[in-house]
Amino acid sequence: MKILLISNSNSPKRKIADEFEDLGHEVDVFLCRPYARGGLRRKLTEKMPGYTRVAKMISKVFVNRNLEDKISEFKPDLIIGDKAEMIYSETLEKSDAEKLLWFPDDPQLHGLGKELSKGYDKVLTNSKCVLESYDTDSHLLPFPMADEELYGDRKKKYDICFIGRCDEKRERYMKVAVDNFEDVFIGGPEWDESIEGAEVENRWISQEEMIEKYEESRIIINIAKTREHVTHRIFEAGAADSVVLTERLSGLREFYSEDEMPCFEDPREMLEITENILAEPKLSKKYRSNSRKKTKSKFNKERISEKILNYSTR
Repeated sequence: MKILLISNSNSPKRKIADEFEDLGHEVDVFLCRPYARGGLRRKLTEKMPGYTRVAKMISKVFVNRNLEDKISEFKPDLIIGDKAEMIYSETLEKSDAEKLLWFPDDPQLHGLGKELSKGYDKVLTNSKCVLESYDTDSHLLPFPMADEELYGDRKKKYDICFIGRCDEKRERYMKVAVDNFEDVFIGGPEWDESIEGAEVENRWISQEEMIEKYEESRIIINIAKTREHVTHRIFEAGAADSVVLTERLSGLREFYSEDEMPCFEDPREMLEITENILAEPKLSKKYRSNSRKKTKSKFNKERISEKILNYSTR
C-alpha cells in the first residue's frame, strides 16, 4: 500500500512513517509548515504576537498547491493527516485515497478537529470524551512513546520532576512539591527561576532533554491543562524508569491501570501519594516496572502504526 503522511514539521509523530515502511508499505511524508521554522519562528512569535497565525494563513495556499502536486505524483492509497491544520478539505477531496485524521489536540481544539475532519473518512483521537461528538467516524488511539534510543539507565538526581509551561494551577501544585521535598526540577516557559528550593529552567525543553530529566527523577508529575486530555507526554513519561504520578484524567484508564500509573485529585493527595512512593521502594518499583513494561510493549511506534493501519479498509 502507498501511504502519504501529512505532518507538521515539529511533530514527533511523523517518525512513525519509518514503521509503516518496516511493515512493508511505500511511504512518503509531506510537511506542512509556515516559511519561518524552529528557533527563527519562536523568535518572530515572541517579537510579533500572532506571527504564527498570519504565517500559516499566507502559507496555506502554497502548501495546498504543493500537496495537490504531491498527491498527483505519488498516487497514495491512504492519506494520514497528523493534525495537518493547514490543509483544506477541498484539497483532500480531490484524491480517491482513503483518508485518516490523527488529531492530537482534543478536547482543547475540538472545534478545529471537527472542521478538519470534514476532509477525512475517519478520525483517530486520544480523548474519549469527544468520540461521540465527531460527525466523522471516530476512534480512540493512544500516542506512541518517544524513540527507544532516547531512554537509558541514568542516575537519579531528583525526587520530583515537572516539565511544562507555567500556569496558575501548575504553580499551585509545584509550590506544594517545593515546600515538602528537597530535590525538585521544574522546566518550561514562564517559570520563575528565583523559586527557592528547586532547580528551575525557564525555557522550552526539547523532547531529548525532557526524557533525560524524566529518567533522572524518581517521580514525574503530570498536571494537565484539562482533565479530559491524555497528552503525548503521558506515554513519553511512561517509558522512563520513573513513577508517573498524574492528575486524574478522563480516559486514562483506557491505557493504564491504577497499578501502572497512580492519580491524584488535588495538591493534598499529590503530596500524600508522593510521600508514600518515596518512603516505599517496593511501591516505587511496582509502579515503575508496570508502567514501563506496558508502554514499551503496547505504546511503541510499531504497535501504534499497526493500530492506525487497522482502521484502514485498503
